[in-house]
Amino acid sequence: MYNLLDYDLVEVKETDKIKIDMQYPKLGMKNAIDKCYLKKDVYERLKEASIYLPDGYSFKVLDAYRPFKLQEELYNKYYKLIEKKFHIENLNKEYKDNFISKFVAIPDRDNPPAHTTGGAIDITLLKDDKDVDMGSSFDEFCEKTYTNYFKDKNSNIHKNRIILYECMTKAGFTNLETEYWHYDYGNKSWADITGNDILYNKVVKYINASE
Repeated sequence: MYNLLDYDLVEVKETDKIKIDMQYPKLGMKNAIDKCYLKKDVYERLKEASIYLPDGYSFKVLDAYRPFKLQEELYNKYYKLIEKKFHIENLNKEYKDNFISKFVAIPDRDNPPAHTTGGAIDITLLKDDKDVDMGSSFDEFCEKTYTNYFKDKNSNIHKNRIILYECMTKAGFTNLETEYWHYDYGNKSWADITGNDILYNKVVKYINASE
């Protein structure tokens, strides 16, 4: 078995400042991959961001490049969960699609979700190799995931999020304001915020040769 990757993706390697804990294989997603990949330039900026971490801190990567099949799987699974959580089962499809897209990107090859381009990363912090309190769990569907949610509620959690934010943005990333863990570089979200041209606007091909 081997994997074929296109469009200049590179594998992210662990260091003392960058740890990898890919979440979707652990959550049992059948299209998830164990290894962590990013566009080469994105990886270089991640390594730069790690230089800015305070002593004792490290990054923990939760998700990075995501095969299109995994995006489809996540969307189909989370669509039902979000419908139920927010009691929108009986509303019209257009409204539901728009609402749910705020939490998980629609798998559209013509408008590729950020992770499928290799230009997005989900990341959190460790201190002395232990998880830092960030106030909510990864992929939790609630307002607590907003980056600034704890600004006036819990100074310690907000300070933790600011450490992550400042390290990543100093290296050129932008943050998705609804998810404290999600950072972009080179994709459409990044271009919309920075005013720069889109660098990565194609779904990266991933083929499992055993299929």
